[in-house]
Amino acid sequence: MQVFFKGVPRKRHLLFRLPTSQFAVDPGTEPFCGIVEPVMNSSRRLIRPSALVGAVLAVALSLSSCAKDATVSADPVAQTTVVSSDATFAPDPAVPGDGIEIPTGPNDEVLKVETGLGGFRTFQATFAEVPSILVTGDGRVFTEGPVSAVFPGPFLPNIQVARVDPEVLRRLMGAANNAGLLGEIPDYSVGRPPVTDVGSTALTLVANGKTYVHDAYALGMEQGDAPARKALKDFIEAARTALTALPSERFLPATYLLATRDAGISTDSTVDPTSGEPQPRLQLWPGDIGVDLKDLTCAPVEASKVQALFGKADQMTYFFQDSGVYSLAVRPVLPGQPGCESL
Repeated sequence: MQVFFKGVPRKRHLLFRLPTSQFAVDPGTEPFCGIVEPVMNSSRRLIRPSALVGAVLAVALSLSSCAKDATVSADPVAQTTVVSSDATFAPDPAVPGDGIEIPTGPNDEVLKVETGLGGFRTFQATFAEVPSILVTGDGRVFTEGPVSAVFPGPFLPNIQVARVDPEVLRRLMGAANNAGLLGEIPDYSVGRPPVTDVGSTALTLVANGKTYVHDAYALGMEQGDAPARKALKDFIEAARTALTALPSERFLPATYLLATRDAGISTDSTVDPTSGEPQPRLQLWPGDIGVDLKDLTCAPVEASKVQALFGKADQMTYFFQDSGVYSLAVRPVLPGQPGCESL
């Protein structure tokens, strides 16, 4: 659970709990520092390789967080790093990131996780879907932030942005390589459950000039022995845990993509404030935005033109223009992600 306090800087430490049965901690000479070492069994093989993935990510992210003290910014050119902590951890030599080449551009994908692909969802949810995790070559980490568990919720998603340094990214890809994800794509149909009403999970990794896309339907609902699906699931969970623990701030995009559907109501629709149920709210669509809502399949709009309008809206807000009332779907454009041409 993440707790935020209004007006208080979100300066936190990264804390990782490792299974004591599999990892030994050497306190060393520093009061809060340690070296995390895998414990070998009698055959000198690592115990539970899948668990090592999470430990490697934890160690790698602790690396970047212990020696620096800076802020996090959504500005792609800001020279920022992750916030410092009191601990210094040595990287695990079992999973080196050396020799793995990763993209370095601000619009280059390094890692991307997409969930719910192809599942039964509303038009708005499908159109507005953005990666649940996106790591770009300049070290920015985009994740889904917490939202209030009330309905109607906010109109816009809470996209958070953090930063990690290149060493962390290399070790992240080293962990992916150790999990067998930087090679031939396995058959993820093995262990697939007989269900049809859920979506797929896709992991995209870019390393050494190649792009690896791992797509598994109903990931996490495996039946029987499914080692490939388990390795994919374990890596995604470990990456998500580590990357969402980074100090972050809200990301404000430069562009939104918009699409509409007829709301099926009119401007004369009555609202019953005594019903106890959430009621539709009608909002006039400003003419100076320059976008016609009727039959709109996809159109970009500058975020600066609609940020205040969308900030006051919620999930029960409908927009009217001329004689039409529309349900509006909005997708924030993240770095390197496609625009209307691919939708």
